[in-house]
Amino acid sequence: MNLDVERGALMCIVGPSGAGKTTLLRCMAGLQTPTAGGVYLNGERVEQPPARLALVFQDYSRSLMPWLSVQHNVMLPLRSQAMSKPERVERARSALEAVGLSGGSHAQYPWQLSGGMQQRVAIARALAYRPDALLMDEPFASVDAQTRAGLEDLVLSVRREFGVTVILVTHDIDEAVYLSDEVAVLSGSPTRVRERIPVDLGEHRDQQSTKSRPEFAALRSRVLQLIHSDETLASKRKDAEARQP
Repeated sequence: MNLDVERGALMCIVGPSGAGKTTLLRCMAGLQTPTAGGVYLNGERVEQPPARLALVFQDYSRSLMPWLSVQHNVMLPLRSQAMSKPERVERARSALEAVGLSGGSHAQYPWQLSGGMQQRVAIARALAYRPDALLMDEPFASVDAQTRAGLEDLVLSVRREFGVTVILVTHDIDEAVYLSDEVAVLSGSPTRVRERIPVDLGEHRDQQSTKSRPEFAALRSRVLQLIHSDETLASKRKDAEARQP
């Protein structure tokens, strides 16, 4: 399959379970080698984790170092960059403020924070690195609905502020439509891009007003239809194979 993402865009990737969404993201991040083809970032082939790319995992509790303070977690990837400690501290503080964590939060440890706040730390760590592209693998799947809505709005906010390219994998169709400029719907195995759906809901979005618009409902229905039709075809294929002698 072919999938290109424009610089500065926010694309959400959805599809049925087992379609390979996380595998695709791992290949983009250089954590897994494609069996064929290649991944390119800014025209350069990705053969290992690129220096200008950051990944936010679903399991924030395992991606943060519990023995490091919030500030030192954010500063961790900056050790590879040529900058002084005061510069790293300033970069970390700035990123934490961008995700709504200021005051004494920087001195706390991850285990002292709620799940939503821990994921904000993970996002701040990615932003402090100033990546060209930010990959997010179901980053809000482990938090409650209210926290999830706040984190969705946070992604839109930091995307506007930092102008970073965002590729986000999610199972939540409402989330995909609400966040993205374009939704890429994957098919089941063998995986391909079934359809790329442009999302024209404007730059500034609101959880209540945007999700109540007829355009939002139509886009949501289209994505849902594609995923369900694919799951129905896969089920029929399995039934046919089971009936064969």
